[in-house]
Amino acid sequence: MKKKNLYFLLIVIAVGILFLILGDDDFQEKWVPQSFRKSVSKNIAITEGTVSQVQGGSSEGNEVANISKVSAAFIQWFENEARDMEKSSADPRGKEAQLKEAVQKMEPFEVQYLKEKSLNMNQSANNRILAVYLMTLAPEVTSGALSEIAQAPLAMQGEHPVHSPEETLAAQEKSLRRMAIDSLIEQARKDEVRREQVKNVISQITDRSLREYAERSFAKLK
Repeated sequence: MKKKNLYFLLIVIAVGILFLILGDDDFQEKWVPQSFRKSVSKNIAITEGTVSQVQGGSSEGNEVANISKVSAAFIQWFENEARDMEKSSADPRGKEAQLKEAVQKMEPFEVQYLKEKSLNMNQSANNRILAVYLMTLAPEVTSGALSEIAQAPLAMQGEHPVHSPEETLAAQEKSLRRMAIDSLIEQARKDEVRREQVKNVISQITDRSLREYAERSFAKLK
């Protein structure tokens, strides 16, 4: 077995064991969101899937057309940021502020590009995590896309063999969805006008465990 394949297998096994020890909710809350949000440069090892995300809806044609407007410079910027996630930042807060400003200036089709990246199972781990993370920095601009991510059907559904790549990937799919949900909940916490809209989004989340997670978080709002 090649070293690369062995390394990949060890990651899958380690993350699978972590998921089983912490449980579904703790895996999300203790591993993915907190560690990633504390530092943009923190690299979270997520198994790269080979299952294509099924996209639906009558607006699919328009979405593809809009994404085609994304400039080569924007795509290169995104790819550079995804690559640099593995590097330490001397000023994490400054970096976050820089990224937030970039998101606030994004065009709707650029936000759509991020959404598509996050839902595409064939994208690299860094690309998918960064796409969701960027959108959580400025939910006032990206709430529509975050809502779609939260409501998007999971590509990995049903039961999977214990410690298998499929089981790990299914857990990580939920982690990305929960990042989107957490951002929407935080927006509702700060803006009472948004609460009813977020509540409606939550009611349309198809996955039961994700919907219940969102409902528990929403219930804690004061």
